[in-house]
Amino acid sequence: YTSEVERSNDLCFINGIETGKYFYSVEKAVARSLEWTASGEGPKPTAETGQPRSVDLVIGLIADTHGEEELSAHAASEFRLRGCSLVIHCGDFENAASLRQLREELADIPLYWVSGNHDGWADYDQSLPGRLSEVGEEHGSLEVGGISIGVAHGTYNSDRPSGQEQIRTWVHEGAHDYVFYGHFHQFNVKFPTAANPTIVVDPGGFYRRGS
Repeated sequence: YTSEVERSNDLCFINGIETGKYFYSVEKAVARSLEWTASGEGPKPTAETGQPRSVDLVIGLIADTHGEEELSAHAASEFRLRGCSLVIHCGDFENAASLRQLREELADIPLYWVSGNHDGWADYDQSLPGRLSEVGEEHGSLEVGGISIGVAHGTYNSDRPSGQEQIRTWVHEGAHDYVFYGHFHQFNVKFPTAANPTIVVDPGGFYRRGS
């Protein structure tokens, strides 16, 4: 990128309606999360009990591992250590061996995934469970624990239907509680607002080459 503004505009491709402020720093995002919860803007009481909804679901989120099996193994170890209920990969394994290796390292933790622009091989290998995206696409959805989740890779210039367009549609329509995506190799999170309640997260790239 030639400027911070250009980088910001590329990463904030969902802009166009009041979607809330984005954070590119993990530390700032965590601080904002604590503020959000303490302010009362966070999880609201359920209609049935009048008590805040208890969240027993811990999601491990990863993207753009690009064949880095050693780092993927380290991530799987962290996911197990932190008691993740499931793991979601937002695309760009680069090969089926990397996907299978991550699944094996996760042991009993379910793995859900979508194809990225480097995952054309996945269109020809239908033996890999946990896939959310249809053949030739890079986005899909799931619901777990009463929470609706949209997952996309996020490309905009590949042969696949644009993941960015799908993300925009989900966010603008409020189709999911959470939307997760990858591709940019840059951590990014959008907290909910009154105008747009969807929480949007890019976990960033998880590989060594140039990052």
